[in-house]
Amino acid sequence: MGRQVSTMIKLDGFPRVMSARHVADAYGVTAKTVVRWEAQGRLKPDFRTPGGDRRYLRDRIEALLNGGQR
Repeated sequence: MGRQVSTMIKLDGFPRVMSARHVADAYGVTAKTVVRWEAQGRLKPDFRTPGGDRRYLRDRIEALLNGGQR
């Protein structure tokens, strides 16, 4: 039986631009899992910093957590 969520997940406590660590915390997984999802094409960073760090927009992650994509 799948887990049912009765309310929309809101990420109000997270910054507007999220690191892989923030995304991992939102999903309850490790940052390494977020990087693996990117390699599998399940998640794409919205941009990378000049240092190469992945960044994701909070609105997109919120939509993904709630079953939709933006």
